[in-house]
Amino acid sequence: MNPLLVEPTNTQRRLLEIIYEDHVRRGGWPIYQYVEALLYRELGHPNAGAVLRGCPWVPLASGLSAYGWLWISDAHLTTPEPGDQVGLTVVGLSRVRDIRLRQEAESEITLFLWTLGLLAKRERAFEPSPTEVQTVAVTASEIQESLPPVRPGSPATSDDLRRLGATLTHEPSTWRYLPRLTADGSWTATLGPFIRAYDGVQGLDDYADRLLGDISPLQPEPPAMPLSSLALPEAIDYLNTVWRLWTKEPLFLIPRVEAAAKLAFECRSGEEFDGRVSSVCAILDHLRIPRSPGNGKLFDLQTYLSADVLGAGSVRAGEAITDLRALFDLRAWRQHPGGDAEAKAVRAMERLGVRLPTGDWGLAWQIVQVRMVGAINALREEVELLDGPA
Repeated sequence: MNPLLVEPTNTQRRLLEIIYEDHVRRGGWPIYQYVEALLYRELGHPNAGAVLRGCPWVPLASGLSAYGWLWISDAHLTTPEPGDQVGLTVVGLSRVRDIRLRQEAESEITLFLWTLGLLAKRERAFEPSPTEVQTVAVTASEIQESLPPVRPGSPATSDDLRRLGATLTHEPSTWRYLPRLTADGSWTATLGPFIRAYDGVQGLDDYADRLLGDISPLQPEPPAMPLSSLALPEAIDYLNTVWRLWTKEPLFLIPRVEAAAKLAFECRSGEEFDGRVSSVCAILDHLRIPRSPGNGKLFDLQTYLSADVLGAGSVRAGEAITDLRALFDLRAWRQHPGGDAEAKAVRAMERLGVRLPTGDWGLAWQIVQVRMVGAINALREEVELLDGPA
């Protein structure tokens, strides 16, 4: 299932409504401080940022940004500053459920999709030159001349065209063409071959599916499943036993029983997924490594084993630890998105074979479990071959 097309929760729905209500009333988008204050006063939710982070976000293949139901100015993504503008993307508009706002949102979606189709047709129809690069450009006035009625019995207005120009700058399908907005709201879009991915687009769901394929990283084949709910705790215990036989000390210094217990629970939501990931990281972040004072980290483990695990086993152990460290990058991005965390998260998802956010958090957790069990078992098998600690 396309994660962008999941149904919003009641709190997420109200977040979208607060943002869009102000947009309809004023013709602009509100700042984050306004949205956060209203969400708290209406629903008593103390942290609008948590609601915002819980909305679907798909990292772009470049790892430099992400797309979801909302856009945030100054590229703060899911960690906006009080003065940042917050607006709805085209897919976000489709998640507006309030009957008072629905018709207006559908009008904006219709206008965008019609324009997207026109841009694709225009790019397909231009006459290429064998010796000169051709510029394919479309202006707002050209769009307005050929537009069908956006609302029943009502042609598109100059305000509609101004909003459309702003929408084009926030959609990955069109922001490559850098529409030039002027003070009076007019704009020009310079087209390129990327628009071909949307030629013949049919409706919002089709657009969202094409967009996901266009912007998201390639998804590796998922590993074989399913696993027992106890597979991960058992793998940790088994490695701990083998390590103890080798070094006379346990490897894992589990800080809390709760952290280990959570690994056997079913995962049904993004919040529960984050909790499972944090539990694994809490265990992996407290290691007892010979010659290392205090709590060791995975990096310390890799450094230690590289001196003791010989031949191909050293490569295998290193790959296993890299898989485990990818989980920390995933956790960092889920907790504190933005900046370098975005690029690291893309690489972590590619390594672990999972795409987030998702409409099936249980499946995502199963995929992560499989990779963690495989990595831990690989370490255990290499340790079993050793004679004794250095």
